[in-house]
Amino acid sequence: MRTYDLNEIKTLIEKGYYIYEIANELQLNKKHLFAKLKKHNIKINKIPKTTNNWYFVLELNKKEKTIKEISELTGICKGTINAYFSKNKIKQNNDNGILTGYSMFPMTSAKAYMLGVIFGDGSLGKENKKEVTIDMNDLDVLQAINNNVFDNKINIRNRVLKNGKIQYRLGIYNSKIWHELVENFNLGPNKTYNMVFPKLEDQFMPHFVRGLIDSDGSFYITKRLKRKDVLTFAFGSCSYDLVNDMLDLFVSNIRINNAAISKSKTKANNPFYSIKWRNKKDPLAIGQWIYKESNNLRGERKFSIWNKYYQEHYGEYTRSK
Repeated sequence: MRTYDLNEIKTLIEKGYYIYEIANELQLNKKHLFAKLKKHNIKINKIPKTTNNWYFVLELNKKEKTIKEISELTGICKGTINAYFSKNKIKQNNDNGILTGYSMFPMTSAKAYMLGVIFGDGSLGKENKKEVTIDMNDLDVLQAINNNVFDNKINIRNRVLKNGKIQYRLGIYNSKIWHELVENFNLGPNKTYNMVFPKLEDQFMPHFVRGLIDSDGSFYITKRLKRKDVLTFAFGSCSYDLVNDMLDLFVSNIRINNAAISKSKTKANNPFYSIKWRNKKDPLAIGQWIYKESNNLRGERKFSIWNKYYQEHYGEYTRSK
């Protein structure tokens, strides 16, 4: 993406360019461009509300652009667009991605995976705003959920953080799913410190754990002096019970060595609990268990670290395909 040259942008505005044309011409993000112009009090050219321009608005609506996005692209205020759609009974794309006809039940591998990701990186809105949002840096994880659970109907949004990284958001606006998460899985707006493992059939548990690891777990290589590098697995949470449940599950189901739960503090001075295995056997066993039958329901960033180490010691991991 190119940097912002205000003089170049002003020149295009003087030539009569609209904001979407400037963004395309200079290869800039339209939302960031709009915010930059607003910050510097630079007026944009608004598209006259003529018949031809409403045709352009309708074309954007057909491309599943939301009213907010159409407004940013055309310069026509959201209220005017909304009034035009209402008057002409035009079905608009929801800014919130409201979904109907979806439920957590019956449970499937994809829903179990999503549940794990929600336990880790999900947030539930309050009673008066029944929404579930997942914010994370791994776009492929959210795409897997969107494709396999919601038929790719959710518009995944993104924003640039202060550190320059891109964070993605999957917004699930479905009151039924919100209620099911609260009533059946003991989640809520303040879930961080009081989560426990859900009661799932054995066939779904590896998918749930994989989703939880794709959000709050990690595989990485530990460098060691005078010894071979070793694969390490770590998982952490502010909920002691969740970490303890993970530990019990691994020790009893995968039969790996026990591990001590470490306690530390977050930047906000809240307690944080974690478990870690650093050896050749246990992290590989964890990966074999969670990645078996993972297919397209996994984050490739963490899988690739585990899989590379596995291949170096045992060859191709064919069951992950």
